[in-house]
Amino acid sequence: MYRHLPAPVPLLSFHFQVTFGLRNIIGKINKRSSHMSA
Repeated sequence: MYRHLPAPVPLLSFHFQVTFGLRNIIGKINKRSSHMSA
């Protein structure tokens, strides 16, 4: 029981890190594109 429990936690944390990282990268790209277009 306890051996199966901790398995999804690192996956969730990794998933959140990836999603937030992608959001940050997309935000930076959007800022750069907006500065370039402006």
